[in-house]
Amino acid sequence: MNERFRDLDGRDAYELLGVSQESSDDAIRTAFRKQAAKWHPDKNLDADSEKNMRLLNAAKDALLNNRVECDNFRAGDIEPEEIFLNDP
Repeated sequence: MNERFRDLDGRDAYELLGVSQESSDDAIRTAFRKQAAKWHPDKNLDADSEKNMRLLNAAKDALLNNRVECDNFRAGDIEPEEIFLNDP
């Protein structure tokens, strides 16, 4: 798997944040804050809260910083190695 999306553990960034593919950056940030408030380890004593926060951060980063590559990777349009090899 591509290094850029490794932290997602094979999960879909849009599903993790509960947003659609057409969502704006502001909607992604809002969804992240809502999920972060729910899963932050300081507020949620669930054993999975740290893991969930790590996944949420990875999803937010993928969608805000690498959205085109994330969409292509999600759609299966390109192989993970192609994304990595095309990095400047």
